[in-house]
Amino acid sequence: TKTNEYRCPAGERLIWRFSTVERGLTMSKYWSSNCQQCSLKGDCTPGPQRRVTRWEHEAVLDDMQARLDHAPEMMRIRRQTVEHPFGTIKA
Repeated sequence: TKTNEYRCPAGERLIWRFSTVERGLTMSKYWSSNCQQCSLKGDCTPGPQRRVTRWEHEAVLDDMQARLDHAPEMMRIRRQTVEHPFGTIKA
C-alpha cells in the first residue's frame, strides 16, 4: 500500500515491522500490537498476532492476478499458442 501497512479483518492497522531475506527474496513483515484484546482473534489467528509476510515485488503478482481475474481466457489462449511448441520440443 502507499502507507506500507495492511488492515486486518477487524480493521486494525498491521504496520511494517522489519524486512528480512528468505531464500534470496526480500520479505517485509507486518503486524498489529492490538491482537490480544481483539474479539475476532480466535477466528483470525492462533498465534499471538496476525502477521502478514509480503515479498517486495508481490504487487506485481497481485496486478497479474487481477488481469487474469478480468480475462480468464488469457491462460487458455496462452496454453494453446505458447505451451504447445515447448512441449513438442521437450518431447
